[in-house]
Amino acid sequence: MLDLDHGRDPTSGAADGWAQDRLDQFNGTYVEVSPSNDGFHAWGETSNGASKENKAFHLTIGGKSVAAEVYYHSKAITVTGRQIGRRCQEAGNC
Repeated sequence: MLDLDHGRDPTSGAADGWAQDRLDQFNGTYVEVSPSNDGFHAWGETSNGASKENKAFHLTIGGKSVAAEVYYHSKAITVTGRQIGRRCQEAGNC
């Protein structure tokens, strides 16, 4: 699961460029607005042989502090059901 923090304008709903670039890689998966209303959650699987450890990335992009976390296991996530786009009908049926 990919958690993108502070990558969405809560008023317009538009994704910041850096967040949209990540979301574009999750075509065909369930993506929703996070509970904070200024981020996204995306679910998917990887077959790239990467480590299956949870990872967090904190960056400053255009003067804005942003964060992205990748979770493979052992993390409770609040699901909002506020799906964006029509990438997938529901989280378990992609």
